[in-house]
Amino acid sequence: MGHENKTGELIGLLENEKWQTRYKALSSLIKQDDNSALEIVKKMLNEDENAHVREIAVEYLKFNNSFPLKPINPENVNLYHFPIKNSHTKLGIINATSDPTLSENEAIENIKYKLKQEAAQLGANAVININCRKKFLLLKQFKAKGYAVLINDAPEKIHVEKSNKVILLGILYIIWGLSYFLFNGTFNLFSIFILGGGLIIFTAGIFKIKQYQKDKLYLTIMASIIIVMLILTYIQMSPYIDWWL
Repeated sequence: MGHENKTGELIGLLENEKWQTRYKALSSLIKQDDNSALEIVKKMLNEDENAHVREIAVEYLKFNNSFPLKPINPENVNLYHFPIKNSHTKLGIINATSDPTLSENEAIENIKYKLKQEAAQLGANAVININCRKKFLLLKQFKAKGYAVLINDAPEKIHVEKSNKVILLGILYIIWGLSYFLFNGTFNLFSIFILGGGLIIFTAGIFKIKQYQKDKLYLTIMASIIIVMLILTYIQMSPYIDWWL
């Protein structure tokens, strides 16, 4: 009777307004090997506002062999190279490597297939923050890493979590670097590196927002920025030009 009373008390706490209390109550129910709150926890997985609570809800359901709530078809798993604002529950990090015998285009499709397969096995309907690149410089093999997630609301209505802060930081560094030139008519080493760093940060933010995944183009832009920085640095340090301060 005491055990039943404690279990009933814990189930009552699942509706507490503090997410920490709901989280601890679910953790305790798992430790007690309880399965009497299945329907309540299923509802929490879909409706609870706190991601930590939803994650422990997944653990409770897994412990009671009730997750995923319904089979996930790999073909219905969506892949995103960016973070999302949609309410979602992280189910784990997944890694995939393409078959080394495939061509570059085939390898990309192969790795997408593998990501979807692994995500579906975890009960996820999407993979976010995917980082995909060549495994070795001279080979066509690709490797990818991302977060398998269960999107709670309509997965077809995705809201992108843009990197506005990153882009703003890049712009501020660019303005900072250019301001020295505007006030002094030239650059010095410090302003060159501030300007170059700002351009790199700004470019990285744009690539993330636009979902650009062309590594060669990305590396070319970064290399160009670095080369320009080195040229400006050389000009400033040259003993034949009196720009150096």
